[in-house]
Amino acid sequence: MGKIFVVSTAMLAVVTVFSCCSFFSLTENVEFCMETELDDFTEVADGKVEAIDVFCVSSPELESHLRVNPGCRSLPFSVPKNYVSAVLAYPVADGFRQRPVGAVYPYSCQMDVTGGFVAEVLARIYRLSEGGGVQDYVARFNWQRLYDECALYEDPWVLDMDRIVKSIAKGSFRKSDIQIKNYEL
Repeated sequence: MGKIFVVSTAMLAVVTVFSCCSFFSLTENVEFCMETELDDFTEVADGKVEAIDVFCVSSPELESHLRVNPGCRSLPFSVPKNYVSAVLAYPVADGFRQRPVGAVYPYSCQMDVTGGFVAEVLARIYRLSEGGGVQDYVARFNWQRLYDECALYEDPWVLDMDRIVKSIAKGSFRKSDIQIKNYEL
């Protein structure tokens, strides 16, 4: 009986010590950098940037938001471990959000315009999904390759995002789905 008490007490001590450690934490603190990328946004549409709206979308159910001052160039964020997360920073001018800079974590912590486009694709997939396996699929998708392909365009926002989102969501994405929007008059 004494041995069981000693083993139980030892196990309780180990669990107590490790439960306080960040090793068992479900989140990790990450610093996202947007050093030079927002310099172009200091003057937007004849207006001054009032704030930056930052979103972190990590699953269909997990989205966080914060608003920072326009001088902010570094964002500490707590992101879920083992999740692919879209981090988007939208400059707000005259009450309207502009195109974001962003990053897809864990592939990058450096936020830029191409990362904003790719992170917006990921955020839309999460927001349109109804849960059930999307996290597994998103984790297997090659986000770095999508970023690299979109970076070939001077302005990735000319690309047909709806087409890209739909093809990724269906699981049928091909490089040929990256096309410039067809503007009809």
